[in-house]
Amino acid sequence: MSNNKSDKIPIFEMNETKKPSRATMVIVWLMLISVLLGGLGFVYKIVQFMKETHGIEGATFIVPVAIYACMALGFICLLAWATSKGMFHNIEGPKIRLLEKEEEYERNGL
Repeated sequence: MSNNKSDKIPIFEMNETKKPSRATMVIVWLMLISVLLGGLGFVYKIVQFMKETHGIEGATFIVPVAIYACMALGFICLLAWATSKGMFHNIEGPKIRLLEKEEEYERNGL
């Protein structure tokens, strides 16, 4: 087996990132709106439940729900940050680079 660069078979040909089509963007926005509406429904039910139990002794559900809401908000913020920084644009890239490095190590006998 020779160490020529021409002998290297490309594992995956990486193309430039394509801009999503209009239909894809409409679907993404519809999904986002449906998730947000579902979340608003959840918040409405929690608020309604809190009004119903106001003044009842032992309404200790508020602390776990508040912790859950804070954790969910943190994950939503993390997801929004990662999306805004473009971390989901090329999710196959690291895998391809790893396989290319592995081939390079095998060629060099490492």
